[in-house]
Amino acid sequence: LYQGFIGYTSEYFDLSGGREELDLEWVNDYVEGARFAVKIPQGATEIKGYWFYRQAVADNNEIKQFEDGKIGHTFIAGIENNSWQPLAIQAYFINVDSANNETPSFNGAWVGANLAFGSEDFILSNTAIKYSYLHSKMDSVADAQFLQVEEDLAFSLADSHSLGLKVGVMKVFNKDLGGNATSIVPLNALGDQRPLDKGDEYLYNPNALTAYVGLGYSFADY
Repeated sequence: LYQGFIGYTSEYFDLSGGREELDLEWVNDYVEGARFAVKIPQGATEIKGYWFYRQAVADNNEIKQFEDGKIGHTFIAGIENNSWQPLAIQAYFINVDSANNETPSFNGAWVGANLAFGSEDFILSNTAIKYSYLHSKMDSVADAQFLQVEEDLAFSLADSHSLGLKVGVMKVFNKDLGGNATSIVPLNALGDQRPLDKGDEYLYNPNALTAYVGLGYSFADY
């Protein structure tokens, strides 16, 4: 069982507790805990808070790690704003106290911004910037930073025909692992940021730089 929770939702509030999937772009797993959201429709703003202590990954065939997936108490607080329609901004703060020696204790922040404009009859542009900073609470684990910039363009060629072009770059910044530091804070603790399904297993290596490009064509929404 990977979802089972009780909650209440309205125009201004969301509350829930139990086992469910988080609605965060960068935490893409199922968790066990509680969450709340305060919504301000007039200002296109949401203030959110999360607490959980178990995490799991679900795929088509199985659910993993709920029974032994204790990650320690995790607190997340965030705010999302889209009051100026072309620009959407998200900011989150996280604190993790590890339940074992296999996962580090850390705190940090994640900031994302999307700027979208254009016309479906001509060209659509979406520019995305994501930045994470994680500070380790353990002497044996070093801090880590992550930056991603991506431009996604969609060109309308004719009726039901469109061409898509995506270009992006991702960079990992790490402090010197000197002294007793043996590893870095796992950047994937905030969810899978990888833009590719395969071939980017080195993305989170210390000081790694990854550039990618994509080209797509669609006809009649296929």
